[in-house]
Amino acid sequence: MSLLVACASVDCSAWAVSYQFLRGSVTVSQPISPSRFKSPSHLSRVITDLNLQYPVSIIHCHPRTSSLAMDLLSGSSQDQPVYEVLRINKRKGTTTTTIDRTDPSTGHSYPIYMVFYMQDQNLLELRHADPRLQNPDCTPLAAVKFHSLSSKLDLTLRGHPFRMARPHLLSGSHAFRYGPAAPELKWKERSEFSSDLVLVDGWGVMLARYRRKVRDGYGYKGPGFELFVPPHVIDLDLVVATGMAASRYHKREEEVVVAAVGEAVSSAE
Repeated sequence: MSLLVACASVDCSAWAVSYQFLRGSVTVSQPISPSRFKSPSHLSRVITDLNLQYPVSIIHCHPRTSSLAMDLLSGSSQDQPVYEVLRINKRKGTTTTTIDRTDPSTGHSYPIYMVFYMQDQNLLELRHADPRLQNPDCTPLAAVKFHSLSSKLDLTLRGHPFRMARPHLLSGSHAFRYGPAAPELKWKERSEFSSDLVLVDGWGVMLARYRRKVRDGYGYKGPGFELFVPPHVIDLDLVVATGMAASRYHKREEEVVVAAVGEAVSSAE
């Protein structure tokens, strides 16, 4: 769910607010009466309060007020509430990786997805951990096909094929649409100095983040996903499938660079 705030006046006196619910490929907007603010400082307090509850993005801002609003909303994701942390757990003594959810009442984690990576086939599969939710024909919930000579990622989720692709050759992001009418989302590098990846919508609002070291408040410190929106208002299958695809692609890319550097050093000796 994204909260969109639109400004039309210089003195911040006429702001229109609407909630937009994103659920799969369906978008429903609910307009609300324009809000009135006494001053830019009053506006900043309201936006800060809103941003503690919902991801917020600004559209149609007047130049005089847009910088104020964007400064407030483009801060570190550490200031955004994390609704849930999903652990990426490599099971000891096995080749199985699971995506785990934590029960807040007990602090115990349990798997909700299983991840299988077949390096020889450049293929990643995502399956429900609960056998009762798995497809009767044994097909995976999601499959990701990597390509040796291309940055494109071909995915199938719940039987629907789509593609993640870089907007241009030097881009550090992978954009995608799950269906022709669905909004465009993209996984991108948090910064050139970080291995974190963030999932953003078309307005730049962060929906989720992949981190190699994430803390969940229950003693876990390892790879995982942070969700910046309530899990019930986002397609969790889509977030996990595309997030695993993006993180695996970046890991493969790093391995290629490390191998190339190793060969260069060996050749120079």
